[in-house]
Amino acid sequence: MPEHTVLYSEMCACKKLVDLLLIIGLIDIAKAKCEEEYCVKKMKFARKITVLSIFLISAFFITSVYAANISERDLKKISSIVSENWSDDYIGYMSLTVGSNVLETDGDEVELDAAPVIKDGTLMIPIRAVVEESGGTIEYSNGIVTIEESGTKIEMSAQSSAYTKNDEEKEFTQSPYVSGGRTYVPLRNVTEDLGFEVNWESSTKTVTLTRDFQTMRVIASGNIDTSKYDTKEILELPGNVYVLQFESIDSAKECCSELEADKNVAFAEADKVVSIADHKR
Repeated sequence: MPEHTVLYSEMCACKKLVDLLLIIGLIDIAKAKCEEEYCVKKMKFARKITVLSIFLISAFFITSVYAANISERDLKKISSIVSENWSDDYIGYMSLTVGSNVLETDGDEVELDAAPVIKDGTLMIPIRAVVEESGGTIEYSNGIVTIEESGTKIEMSAQSSAYTKNDEEKEFTQSPYVSGGRTYVPLRNVTEDLGFEVNWESSTKTVTLTRDFQTMRVIASGNIDTSKYDTKEILELPGNVYVLQFESIDSAKECCSELEADKNVAFAEADKVVSIADHKR
């Protein structure tokens, strides 16, 4: 089998996607764009997004005639949007277990300085590793902890239940505290504010974090007034299919929620890097 076909199949990680491209007769164009933009980097699929992830959704909602009319310019524009907003820090999942010093990210393990604990019924974690694994930054200054990631800024102080998210005042379920030189924070409050879905498995005391909107992109089809949304970039494809690029996870989520409730919109979904079904535990 030719090398480029192997690479292409690995990146797609799903035969169904290949079959769809074969049906609409655009396999060669898609392969070429994959090789041009991404095959030069040998990265795990769980940390990759390709032109195909956008293009396939578009193809699903338009006829073969429309698909045949998608121009090379459109393909290059999609490629540009993906490339400019791509991050090596995209993750499929992260998991932590109470009492364990291991943070697992897409199968890779990182040793934590301290293990998660349960305090008064709330799961508390040393937050630095989770923030940095997701591509964010965390700083300590004059007793204030500042977290910034994907357009979200969280500020808090130890021993206080009050904190802010993008200047909005909020309350922790349990106040952060310092132990052994590490700041522990309520996992659910902070991770949900950063756009993660939290899944708790009580039998193993393990929490799994996933995040659909980390690309900050929404794919939608229908009669859409794009001027309503504070987008960074918009690409309109044949068949009323749109690629909407935002500058924050919250903006992408809000847009997707509104579009899903709009009867004139046939489809709206986050452009996912990898779904929870794509990893094996």
